Amino acid sequence: MSSSAPECFHCGLPVPPDTHFHTVVLDQEREFCCLGCEAVAKAIVESGLSDFYRYRDRPSRRAEDLIPQGLS
Repeated sequence: MSSSAPECFHCGLPVPPDTHFHTVVLDQEREFCCLGCEAVAKAIVESGLSDFYRYRDRPSRRAEDLIPQGLS
C-alpha cells in the first residue's frame, strides 16, 4: 500500500481514495481531486488552452490561497 495519495494534476492536493475524476490533458489521462478541478481542466483543454499546463511551473492556486492572512 502506498503511503501517499496521488496529487491532483490541477491544484496539487492529494486525490482522495475512491474518487474518479479524470480527463485527458496533453495526451495523457490525468487524475483530479474533485469535480471542480476536473471541470476547470476540461474547460482549459476544450478552449484550446492546453499550453497552460505545458508551461506552468507549479500547480494552480486554490481559492483558499488567495485570502489575505488577516482574513482567514
